[in-house]
Amino acid sequence: MAVFYHCKYHFLHLKYKYMKNKQEIWIAMVLSVYAKKLGIAISEAAERLLSDGGLGYLEDCYEALHTQSNEDVVNELIDMAKEGVV
Repeated sequence: MAVFYHCKYHFLHLKYKYMKNKQEIWIAMVLSVYAKKLGIAISEAAERLLSDGGLGYLEDCYEALHTQSNEDVVNELIDMAKEGVV
């Protein structure tokens, strides 16, 4: 029984690690599109999204947002920033 528990724990840990990496890669892609659209460096884009809550929004809403195009997500972030939502 202990072997099964260990294997199950290991599998769940690997699944979480894979999903976390997948989410980070997606956020990096969105960040790249965001920077390109605004004509700024990626580091500046990251600072903007970090300061206005956009990165937190991407992390919190990943499950729904990653099914949209990166361009649509970026447009939504820009609109939300204009309205002061994020």
